[in-house]
Amino acid sequence: MYTGQTGQSLRKRIYGHKSDIRNGNIQKPVGEHFNLPGHTIADLKVPILQQKNFRTRLQRETAKLQFVCKFDTISSGLNKDCEWLANYRTSFSSLDFVSDWSPLHDASIHGRLLALKKLINQGSSVNLITADHVSPLHEACLGGHPACASVLLKHGAQVNGVTIDWHTPLFNACVSGNVACLNLLLQHGASPHAPCDLASPIHEAAKKGHIECVESLTSNGVNIDLNIKHLGTPLYVACENEQVACAKRLLESGKKKKIFGLSTHSANTQLYVTELKSSFC
Repeated sequence: MYTGQTGQSLRKRIYGHKSDIRNGNIQKPVGEHFNLPGHTIADLKVPILQQKNFRTRLQRETAKLQFVCKFDTISSGLNKDCEWLANYRTSFSSLDFVSDWSPLHDASIHGRLLALKKLINQGSSVNLITADHVSPLHEACLGGHPACASVLLKHGAQVNGVTIDWHTPLFNACVSGNVACLNLLLQHGASPHAPCDLASPIHEAAKKGHIECVESLTSNGVNIDLNIKHLGTPLYVACENEQVACAKRLLESGKKKKIFGLSTHSANTQLYVTELKSSFC
């Protein structure tokens, strides 16, 4: 048994696990386990232990670690990365912390610029990462705080750092919809392209209707018609999530191409595609 958590859709998270299994990625616990003799991907089962709207990643990761302790998936499961928790298992339910979450992360996600500068001046590393490889720069961009992101970059923050969910700071900027953070990252050499199909910045921006982010990405070389197998194109994602204004802008930027070839996987998408077709015919 492996206990995990995710801020993305469950489908995307499981797609990642299946990719690790199929590609023989034994660096990941699930990939390693299901590549052992007598195991197949068909054995993979995914029960949902808890589903709620956590306000922060800190809360979500804390909930995960509580389940790790409850089911003892350290010694009798696949959560070997949580071995440090073994000595705290009986009392962890009353604790409120996450592995290597630092004051620098907290200041970054909440936009506390003065506190951030003070911590850096006191010697805190701007490239300190959590167990999930989340850096302070990831958090500054997720919180939509360009001033904090600028300070971190000035002090040498890794602009293309990748979390275990394949999220880059630029991807997080697209989540928050903060185009100032996005452009700042691009100015410091961030790649506008996805490091993995599981975390495409332009698809995330389209999903949330962040038009300015979409335009910034396309102006920096991202293919407006980028088609990812489990997502479709940015236009499809915008339609699927009822982001009509963003979908229309994508159509205008793409000069109306491919609208009549757009797949329609749901009734809602069909309605929006119909509306958009009529707007350009």
